[in-house]
Amino acid sequence: MNWLSRTRVTPFRSANFGRARNGLPSSVRLVLVAWLLMAARLAAQGDHQIATGAAATSAFVHQGRPIHPLCVLFAQEKASRSRANEFANCSDTSVVPDVSDGWTTARFPQQRGYSSYRVLAREGDRFLLALESSGGGSGEFSDLSWVQVGSTAIRNVKDILGGDRCAGGLSGYHVDGRTVRLSAASSTVDILRLAGVRVADTVLAKLSSGYRACNGYANYEYDLATDSLVLTSVTLVADGSTTVRTDAASLRRDPQSCFDALARHSVVARKATIGLPELRTFGARFVRECIR
Repeated sequence: MNWLSRTRVTPFRSANFGRARNGLPSSVRLVLVAWLLMAARLAAQGDHQIATGAAATSAFVHQGRPIHPLCVLFAQEKASRSRANEFANCSDTSVVPDVSDGWTTARFPQQRGYSSYRVLAREGDRFLLALESSGGGSGEFSDLSWVQVGSTAIRNVKDILGGDRCAGGLSGYHVDGRTVRLSAASSTVDILRLAGVRVADTVLAKLSSGYRACNGYANYEYDLATDSLVLTSVTLVADGSTTVRTDAASLRRDPQSCFDALARHSVVARKATIGLPELRTFGARFVRECIR
């Protein structure tokens, strides 16, 4: 993510090679000035290089301690999501966080709710976090978000991706250099949309969608340097059976059963994860075989 300029300073070349009044050649003075400008820029940007791993995690602190998970519990409503959380109000010392597998988690007293985070990267005072939370109800929210840490508060500055359980719930984070790989749970409707398939509303009504329909996973790569998110593949999930149905007439009458059969066929053929060209082919086959 480029909030700061990384423009390379190129020393100015002058055709004037005469001597200045102080005795130094003009060319030498220009080189010295350019070098000083470059050194100043590098010094100013020294704290804003992208860091990952332990270097990023160890910097996510307030007053020398890891930031409390309740401080990264932001509202799900877009209008108020960027509202800052004051450290004085969110650092509940009566709730002791648990640290496991890179995740720091705090659970609400006498409730089922929780807030959890994993630090993925740092750029200056901004941190890329994997967030998971629940207010104690049915929602199980997960987000990939940039947050900004100030002296007295922390706020959400940008959401990259997020969802609720099968409706975009995130998992499978892996940081490789400046690339973050992750997966988003997807329904049948989501997968067909990613495949570029357009179907009538009457067909959509017969297909699985929403937070209870995990029919696959959309796999993404997020580039930390360019702040770009790219879909790389989709992993299809069979509905529990590894037997491929052959009753074509019955499948054609039920678009969801037909989709499940196509997905099962890919899983049995050990082609559960398909790239974008294969995804488009899968979508075209669905239209051809599953829609009357």
